[in-house]
Amino acid sequence: MKRREVELSLTHPAADALAVYLSDTLGVGVSMDDPAALARLVQRGGWEAEDLIQAEDAGEEVRLRFYAAPEQNVDHIVQQIKLELDNLARAGVAVGSGDIRMREVDEEDWAHAWKAYYTPMAVGQRLWIQPVWDESETPTGRIRIWMDPGMAFGTGSHPTTRLCLEVLDRQVKGGETVLDIGTGSGILSVAAVLLGAEQALGVDIDSTAVTVAQKNSLLNGVESMTNFQVGVCEDARGPADIVVANIGANVIMDILSCVRERMKENGLFIASGIIRSRQEEVCSAFVQHGLQLENVLEDGDWVALTARRRDGS
Repeated sequence: MKRREVELSLTHPAADALAVYLSDTLGVGVSMDDPAALARLVQRGGWEAEDLIQAEDAGEEVRLRFYAAPEQNVDHIVQQIKLELDNLARAGVAVGSGDIRMREVDEEDWAHAWKAYYTPMAVGQRLWIQPVWDESETPTGRIRIWMDPGMAFGTGSHPTTRLCLEVLDRQVKGGETVLDIGTGSGILSVAAVLLGAEQALGVDIDSTAVTVAQKNSLLNGVESMTNFQVGVCEDARGPADIVVANIGANVIMDILSCVRERMKENGLFIASGIIRSRQEEVCSAFVQHGLQLENVLEDGDWVALTARRRDGS
């Protein structure tokens, strides 16, 4: 399957900020031609204009890429990117040339881009995320999750995904049913089952993501306990003990009514992809939908919020 590759030439600070925007607002994953730069992007997470203005690498440029599915409106996404770059420039951030190039690429080209920087990592107290091409030993006492992200978003290396995995590590005790909205690579569903959940259902609007998630469930031998389908929250069956969504503040607030309907009484909702500056806004929306905030987990400028359904509230 072919996808449209959109490549931009930007300064490192602008690339960092735009990557956050693509992930949080548009739900798009990115890659870079400089593995060290991508590692810095993953570590930095969110952005503040003051930090970006003062960045030492503000004069250097890097090529930032994202890959659009056939059903996505690339022209609209590019227009949104241009508006965001204008916002950065008005905030005093050096953007660079801002050149934009587009071409069609095969799925294999994108799959190879991950291998430059995707290495094994420990997450939480129990998990060990390992790319399928890596042959290193799994540390004693860790649960290994084989991952081959292909063209789907979600390797475990981005702060928002790590936060969700850490919460699942803490909350999954055994026997739960899990609903994973915006499943991407399927990593959260697979992790939940390996941690002891009885069943996990993942939904995603991207058919390629669903295919990748199914492949990763097979890699980990949990295909009988996971199910992935193209769709949105409304298409998912319930109720679930745990609902998890790593999809950004705007989408999370839009789907709260649906999320609550698909949670068991006293069930948990794990919401991530949220920049710290929007935490209060999302928490207020929780209250309006009968969800009580229980925990906030932070990683840089990102937060994961855990809330419980309280009937009669």
